[in-house]
Amino acid sequence: TLATSLNSQIIVYSKYFRFNLVILIFLAIANVWGNYLFIKVLDFGTVGAAIATCISILIYNLLKLLFIWIKFKMLPFTHATIWLLVIGLLVTGLGSWLQVSNNHILNILVKSVFILTIYISLVYVLKLSTEFNHVISKYLPKIFQNK
Repeated sequence: TLATSLNSQIIVYSKYFRFNLVILIFLAIANVWGNYLFIKVLDFGTVGAAIATCISILIYNLLKLLFIWIKFKMLPFTHATIWLLVIGLLVTGLGSWLQVSNNHILNILVKSVFILTIYISLVYVLKLSTEFNHVISKYLPKIFQNK
């Protein structure tokens, strides 16, 4: 949702403003139907409600994104954005398998440091964000500088 947050405003302030109402009604119906499916039919309980909401919001945002891409020829993503998402998913997946000890707090700390270190390193080495690389290049030498 964060990456597509302006899509609603783009649609609302355009001549296609009615589409926003249609897509909101779709979201409501999809969410109710998804909740029924995952809670009642599949008996997932509260996890089912979370899954249904996640799926309906994902579809809602994808439909708005497609609409803006088709009608306005605009896309908020670059190839770097896709790479950031892929790297984030892969590194998070690897980090989730990491098991250090039975201490949950220690596991969370180690996994977080692992994921953050690998992710930041890959983003920097692959130069996926010029702004990020500029900040790291500027401040990293100052951190390790002898005083």
